[in-house]
Amino acid sequence: MCIRDRSTWGELKIQIMQIFWLLAVAFVFPVFCDEAGATRNYPIAVFHGISDECSSDWILDFVHYLSSELNTYVRCIEIGKGAISTWLMTIEEQGKEACEKLKMDSHYNGDFSIVGLSQGTIISRYVLQKCDMKGTPRRFISVGGPIMGVSALPHCEKGPFCSVVNLSLIHI
Repeated sequence: MCIRDRSTWGELKIQIMQIFWLLAVAFVFPVFCDEAGATRNYPIAVFHGISDECSSDWILDFVHYLSSELNTYVRCIEIGKGAISTWLMTIEEQGKEACEKLKMDSHYNGDFSIVGLSQGTIISRYVLQKCDMKGTPRRFISVGGPIMGVSALPHCEKGPFCSVVNLSLIHI
């Protein structure tokens, strides 16, 4: 795949996510059926990554894509005041707020799915392990998160600072 100047990072992220979701829709989601044996698409809660927010174009496109492909309710759950909150709030604070926002949305009072993107996978994990709510997360998809560790500082590929930091992360 060749990335040309006309492709923006946001467009590339959308293309990557579309490929991922086509595979997920084809291979993962149909396996889950309700009691009658029919495929069931639960509502989906999306948690974005660090320095991002639910109102960013690529997240809006991603949520719309999931909703239209799976024919189900999909919502990006915004924590705090957007991108800045991903840096300034602790994971505990973000997790607690995520739980409260899910409790306030009646779509998540039953079974639902969670998609975590990057740092959103940590918030998703908090929801899975610590939320006391009516709804029950039935599916969790982690995309690009640090749950299995981090091998490089995001968006830091060149320069002496990045080299030192990324080399250190490899050995942690």
